[in-house]
Amino acid sequence: MKNVDAAKKVYRLLEDFFQPEKYDDMAANGLLADNTAYFEKIYTATFSSKEVLQKLKEKQAHNCLLFTHHPGAQHEETEPPIYFSQEEKEFMKASGISHFNLHLPLDQINQPSKDHRRCTIWTVLRGRRGCYGIDLFRRF
Repeated sequence: MKNVDAAKKVYRLLEDFFQPEKYDDMAANGLLADNTAYFEKIYTATFSSKEVLQKLKEKQAHNCLLFTHHPGAQHEETEPPIYFSQEEKEFMKASGISHFNLHLPLDQINQPSKDHRRCTIWTVLRGRRGCYGIDLFRRF
């Protein structure tokens, strides 16, 4: 039986560790979509894009967390941000894909590379593996 409070515990753990509310950031930080009560897998990506969702579709991902560094797709600085469409949000909801984003909090932890930032995220969650229903941590 899955722990129905597992996802909320993971969100709280990430927010307690990274403290996104302390940052004055143009990007949205924290929980952007809460679509499942527990996670079977956690995926990371730098950007939130239709290409990332396509990978999740190909993997038939369900009941998972998409953890990103940018809440939208990569775009030119002179162009407006590109966020998930309503159709993409509906797919995420139907598939149980939650979305958590951290921008400045990750930039401020003085890690030399994206891989080191991912390791920090993994370290925060790793000790809680059995408690939170996390079976696998993958990145794109």
